[in-house]
Amino acid sequence: AVKSIIINKSSIVVVMGTGISKSLCFMLPAASCSSEVTVIIIPLISLQGDILD
Repeated sequence: AVKSIIINKSSIVVVMGTGISKSLCFMLPAASCSSEVTVIIIPLISLQGDILD
């Protein structure tokens, strides 16, 4: 998924189980595109804490 996002520069939907490193799907592309804006929507408060740690 990360490779597809970086190469295609398009939107993608990723549905994966717990503990599969889904966070990398938005962290790596966001870090590599410092001149662009990345909007991240995290619906669960508990997940927000995990990602910020």
